[in-house]
Amino acid sequence: MKKRIIIFVITIALAALLSAGGYILIWGMPVSGAPNPRDVQSVTVKYGEEPGGAVEYTDPEKIESACRLLGSMNYEPFTEASEGDAIAVTITYNMKDGSRKVAAANSQTGWWQGKTMKLKQGDVFVNVAEGLFPRD
Repeated sequence: MKKRIIIFVITIALAALLSAGGYILIWGMPVSGAPNPRDVQSVTVKYGEEPGGAVEYTDPEKIESACRLLGSMNYEPFTEASEGDAIAVTITYNMKDGSRKVAAANSQTGWWQGKTMKLKQGDVFVNVAEGLFPRD
């Protein structure tokens, strides 16, 4: 009886590992540490790298949308990203405790909390950001 239980547990564990590996292979690895919308005071959205032009949003719906946007920033683990490309959009999460979390991306590269990563789905983060937070 114990042998059957052990075999069952091992089978379930292997199936879970294969499923997680397949997800990461197809869709990429999700970023960790995304802020909870309840902990965010405001978000600041800026397009390009030029100084100025940033827009701050305090509306709870915009804050929640910005937090969910990080779900489209899946990256390819163990792959080098090109750091030389210009940033297309930067979103700063201004937390209620005074800290900040910063996400930025262009068509191929994403930056999250200072970490550079090659995005799995290219322009998705930038396109969705432009749809949620239109340029003036």
